[in-house]
Amino acid sequence: MRALERKALKQCITNLANEQFGDLLKDVRFSGPFEEEDLDVDLILRKRIPFNELGAKLLNIYQPLEKEGYNVLIGHKFDGRSKKKTKWKTKS
Repeated sequence: MRALERKALKQCITNLANEQFGDLLKDVRFSGPFEEEDLDVDLILRKRIPFNELGAKLLNIYQPLEKEGYNVLIGHKFDGRSKKKTKWKTKS
């Protein structure tokens, strides 16, 4: 993946995360690529939300990326007390 395409992918992910989480989204951190991934993304959320709601929002980010053929690992963590982090990975 070229730098220009990676920049556009980062912007797309940031836009999708903002649409889904709004004010709950504190930060979006990118790393990678690692192994077969195009990008590794960590979404930092201001507070916990119900698991069902979180899962639905993450899928709304994950699925369009997968449909476009991107292999992106998406994780989340809650700012503050929780150190729990979970990853979702698109399939190539």
